[in-house]
Amino acid sequence: SSGDTCAVTKPPTLDKLMDHVKTTKWRKLGQKLGVDEFVLGVIEKDNPQNTEGALETMLKKWLEITEDPTWRAIVDALETIEERQLAKKLETQFCPGRAERSGDRSSIAEPRRAGLDPEFSSRQQRTAVCKSGRAERSGDRSSIAEPRRAGLDPEFS
Repeated sequence: SSGDTCAVTKPPTLDKLMDHVKTTKWRKLGQKLGVDEFVLGVIEKDNPQNTEGALETMLKKWLEITEDPTWRAIVDALETIEERQLAKKLETQFCPGRAERSGDRSSIAEPRRAGLDPEFSSRQQRTAVCKSGRAERSGDRSSIAEPRRAGLDPEFS
């Protein structure tokens, strides 16, 4: 994705993941990463009382089934399972320039996807919203209420 510095770092390897992803919530992490529930059950059965072994097996499986494994996927999955401190640490390490932003990054990381122009300041947006609101109330609906008909229908003016 554009502007995501995670993409420029090397994809995670099992060794790197085991060095840096320290969590006992391996099963929840596996679910968020898309590892099959049946597979997670087998991993749990094969690693009773061994969270590190289970984590390693799950991460190995994730690397096998994932076409393009990224640190971003790991960071996002960790955030969703409430492992925010670890997510932030990994983001700082493997996604330089992104970690200082917290909270919902959808509009920061992907401004075009969120429908926002990064050049467009919030003041300009508020002004545009206010203007469009006034236009709608004052009856000039040419560009708001009927965008397809505006300028095309001779009876609509």
